[in-house]
Amino acid sequence: MNTRNNKVQLIGYVDNPVITVTDANHKVAEIFIGNSQTYRNKVGEKVTETMRHRCKAYGKLAEIIERYVVKGIEVAIEGTLIQTSQSVKGKKTPETFIQLYELLILTKRA
Repeated sequence: MNTRNNKVQLIGYVDNPVITVTDANHKVAEIFIGNSQTYRNKVGEKVTETMRHRCKAYGKLAEIIERYVVKGIEVAIEGTLIQTSQSVKGKKTPETFIQLYELLILTKRA
């Protein structure tokens, strides 16, 4: 059994991927994965909440995302939760995302 202390597994639908190239000519893919949760509130009404999760992939996985991943497909991902801070106008802003190390495309090709 391969266990990690900081592991995230998620299944959801992809928003438009954004591919950038760093100064060192490395590709970085950023995608948002959305998944919904449906429940009934105290009044008995059906409520659906959608959560979006920011994910980043580097190197070869970023190239795979660039080539095969489009908006609306369903994927299963596995990664690590990363928290960093960025300085914006002198203030440190926390940034949390999932760094991907595995991606499985679940949607069949049309």
